[in-house]
Amino acid sequence: MKTILFFPRIDGSFRASYAPLGILSIASFLNANGHEAVVYDRFFEKDSLNDVFEKHRPDMIGVTIMSHAFIKDAITISKAAKKKGIIVVWGGTVGSGIARAALETDFVDYVSYNEGEYTWRDMADAFDAGKPFDDIKGLCYMKNGEFVKTPMGDFIDLTTLPPLDWTLVDVSRYLQKSYGYDNLINIYYSKGCPNRCKYCYNPNYNRSTRRCRSMDVLLGEMKYLKENCNVGGFDFTDDVMFLTKKEAHDFCNRIIESGIDTCWSGYLGFGILNDYEDYELLYKAGCRSMIMGIESGSERILRSVNKANKLDKVRSNIEMSVKVGIVPITMFIIGFPGETVEDLKKTVDFAKSLDGIAHSFAYYVPVPGSEHYKELVEAGKIKECETIDDYAAVNPMERIVDNFTEDIPDIDLVTVKKYMRLRGFFLKTPGEKGIQTLRILDNTIRTWFRRGIRNFVKISFISVTEMLSTLTIFLHPKIRKKYGLYFRK
Repeated sequence: MKTILFFPRIDGSFRASYAPLGILSIASFLNANGHEAVVYDRFFEKDSLNDVFEKHRPDMIGVTIMSHAFIKDAITISKAAKKKGIIVVWGGTVGSGIARAALETDFVDYVSYNEGEYTWRDMADAFDAGKPFDDIKGLCYMKNGEFVKTPMGDFIDLTTLPPLDWTLVDVSRYLQKSYGYDNLINIYYSKGCPNRCKYCYNPNYNRSTRRCRSMDVLLGEMKYLKENCNVGGFDFTDDVMFLTKKEAHDFCNRIIESGIDTCWSGYLGFGILNDYEDYELLYKAGCRSMIMGIESGSERILRSVNKANKLDKVRSNIEMSVKVGIVPITMFIIGFPGETVEDLKKTVDFAKSLDGIAHSFAYYVPVPGSEHYKELVEAGKIKECETIDDYAAVNPMERIVDNFTEDIPDIDLVTVKKYMRLRGFFLKTPGEKGIQTLRILDNTIRTWFRRGIRNFVKISFISVTEMLSTLTIFLHPKIRKKYGLYFRK
């Protein structure tokens, strides 16, 4: 069977692009099992869809939906494919949660939900054998007007998967600059997370289960990318890098023993590494930055969303990280259901108290399939999306769609987020030769040029508008006073 796996574009996006690891893994697996799969990233590729279909002559296409922002282009791709009589399959973290709405359209034939490697292999085998897909696990479809969802298959043993075939993409397109090193590429070591945070997709999508790849395969990929693709470092996109101190030490020691001279970053949970020597080992193994999901500076809010963070432990872990030269990139969400002005003040105060740290603030948006989403629907606070157009209208974390807080006005949330963004622009962090703005501009300009001059002009206008919008915080002195949104110490 011949297939094209599409990574949709986001119109007007000016953010850095990352390698599409999910469809890259599926394509690598299909090719290793005797089929023919290619990866097509619409962020970069400029050929018309008709030309793409004429060139590759696919029997079936796949479209990954990793964000609601992907849906618009996914529809464009799918409609073009159906005009050619090609079977269309959607998938991805968001695609899995909107299967019924997708299948009620006339341009999606199947939805592969949750992990896709085995489901795609079974579909390809069945297609070549002329057999129906009815009993393939992990698949949704319509039959006689009724929605059908086959049983979920067993979790994939990641150690049995072949290495990612990086020749399927142009690696140079995805290289970014990061803290203290250049030419960073995203990669993964594990899938899933054992935690059950109420706002997260993971309990539903990964059933709060985590599995790891073979370290031998991973190290082989890292070595290949270093030696053949001018890669200088690796950004691990895992939901969480380590679950125990032993796992962290084993991982670091394997990298050190491999002799691969590289730098890396990843997502670190709090309370796992609590000794200074742990962070020294991370640094020795090449770790130069770590994403840390604090989410809130209010213990009350953390308890309400099943987040196990203890703020004293958070502060201790961050301080040790900074001391050895690892840059913590902290993540906060504002606007949680039931959050109060006092909770938000605590979050702002806690973030400001972490001096010299890069913070990322995002608005709360209920994720379909999460526990929070179900609770809000049952409480009548949101109307469950029914059509594909409803889902396409959701814009997670970029703007306030609904306010579920107890007493926080929208303008307060907007002003706090803009303050933290502006504060971060001029932050100088360990390993940086200049302020963060220089790194952000460097990555953004790289991405713009890779997408062509037309997009460069368009996205330049959008980014300037965003920056000017950030400066509007100075128009709200009462809100700045209310939350202490000042730049002096």
